[in-house]
Amino acid sequence: GRTVASTAGFNMVWFGTLGLGGILLARTLGPTARGEYAAITAWLDVALIIGQCGQPAALCFYVARDSGCARQYVATSRAFMLATGVLVLVAGVLFAPMLAHGNSGVAAGYRIACGAAMAALAGTCYVSSLQAWDLHRWNVVRVSQPLLSLTAITGLWALRLLTLHSALAVLAVTLLLQAMYAYCCCRFSGLAPGAS
Repeated sequence: GRTVASTAGFNMVWFGTLGLGGILLARTLGPTARGEYAAITAWLDVALIIGQCGQPAALCFYVARDSGCARQYVATSRAFMLATGVLVLVAGVLFAPMLAHGNSGVAAGYRIACGAAMAALAGTCYVSSLQAWDLHRWNVVRVSQPLLSLTAITGLWALRLLTLHSALAVLAVTLLLQAMYAYCCCRFSGLAPGAS
């Protein structure tokens, strides 16, 4: 029961920080930039779904089922995610002008999102394996990104520096920090490094 209650609490923090950050972005960016941000992050979500190829669920299942081979599963997933991450990054950079309909500022936003996708895909194997291995650490890692993002967005808002590009840069940097934190947690837990 304690694990369920703890995860529910982390979920509330996760949704609350995402909601507050979304409200702050919506009120600050204005209708045009808000629409551009929504389009770019929707593309990012699609890129992540395609790039992950079902790895999060599969990795969680196999790490939980066969803990003796957990490090190998994580290492194999890491190699796969880095390969798909490079493909998503290259495709995103190439298609950014087309997705932006010739708007160079929006195209730059798509390119920033490509970096965010690469960071998220690089951390996928670590975050997913923690779910099966150490649920508390998984919850902490999962909540770290939206909390860091909300903190940075609030700081940029207070300094009147919150723009489409700065919001997307915050997203990319906090996803990278989350991936690094997840790696450290996996290393501490014995899930990384490993040979595929």
